[in-house]
Amino acid sequence: MFFSLKDMLPQAMQRARMTRQVEALHIVETCNDFLQILLPSGRKTDAEAISFQEGSLLIRCENASVAQFIRIRTDELCKQFSLKYPEVRIQNIHIRLGSQICDIINENGV
Repeated sequence: MFFSLKDMLPQAMQRARMTRQVEALHIVETCNDFLQILLPSGRKTDAEAISFQEGSLLIRCENASVAQFIRIRTDELCKQFSLKYPEVRIQNIHIRLGSQICDIINENGV
């Protein structure tokens, strides 16, 4: 008897307790796609979503002007995100400059 890998994967992920991590990865990738749309040309690599954990999204920005640009548009980002993933709530968006990210990752292991 053969089983479809597509049918077996969800149970295997649940047994390995990977479901939450895979969902977080999808959320980060989706946010990065939205950032690519949101940012002006020439600035597409100046910001990226780094992690999503317990309703908090962490975005790394290269400089303060890009951070402010994203901060002004957080409502738009959340709205676009909720259209694609209505079951997931982004409660907080933390925006950090690139140099601050290393400190946060070292402290929290994010």
